[in-house]
Amino acid sequence: MVVGQLKRPPAKLSVEELASQVEKAVLEQVAGARFDLPVLPRIAVRAFAVLRKPEFNLAEVADLIETDPLMAARLVHLANSVAFATVSRLESVRACVARLGAREVSFFLMESAARQLIESHDVCIARLCDGLWEHSLAVALLCYDLVEALPGIDPEAAYLAGLLHDIGRPVLAGMLLDAESRLLGRRVDHWILPSRWLDIVLRCERRVGLSVAGAWNLPAPVAEAIEFCEGFDPSQPFRLANVVWLANVLAAASGHDVICKPSRELTAIMEEGALLLGVSEEAIVRFTASLPERLAARMA
Repeated sequence: MVVGQLKRPPAKLSVEELASQVEKAVLEQVAGARFDLPVLPRIAVRAFAVLRKPEFNLAEVADLIETDPLMAARLVHLANSVAFATVSRLESVRACVARLGAREVSFFLMESAARQLIESHDVCIARLCDGLWEHSLAVALLCYDLVEALPGIDPEAAYLAGLLHDIGRPVLAGMLLDAESRLLGRRVDHWILPSRWLDIVLRCERRVGLSVAGAWNLPAPVAEAIEFCEGFDPSQPFRLANVVWLANVLAAASGHDVICKPSRELTAIMEEGALLLGVSEEAIVRFTASLPERLAARMA
């Protein structure tokens, strides 16, 4: 990550002064869109290119996935999970890809790309994004459920929007960590002021997430949902951002939470969203009841 003209400060600067310099540098980067953006992994790029062909061959996609042992193992686990398995257990990647089909394989590829970004090996970033992967998967699954009966919303776009709605968070965490490390002249294993960094992340993650959506060439409705998924727009009831916000709150109420709101407030938001989208209470109960099993299939 590029941090502008950030320089190591004199040793006598206080923690608060150090924090102010970090904050100023990162906010300037965000305002000017001067930061490195993550790229899709090579295997995902090549696989998506195959899937976009009018007459694609799933065996070719399977061959690409097989070149990454970890990705292949996760695909086999998914295909043999309770959510997808039949009587027989499959071992080959080709057979698993055939069982899942093009749509589920597309979801899996995007999940693999997002997971690499969200589940950082850096301890500091992992702490700031704790629980984000599970939450993102839960929101994606609930988005897909919600749009099944809604007019004019592509279920695949809904899944992607749910999966990637908080993708700006780990990017910003990386920017903050890099800025802090440069100021201190060394890589750090703790934040100077974690609550302050979280505040910056929450203020800026939508803008950064929108930049990631552009870099990954995501569909326009997905990018719009990433940017505006923190409230309802009653003037456009079936806007994808409304779906993502309702799924976000449903995931939080189900225990897959990165939203810090009291349960009473979550309930009020859920009721407002269900009324706006015309989703029944029975449907919401059904979606959330099956969520643990479906998450377990995708969390390995």
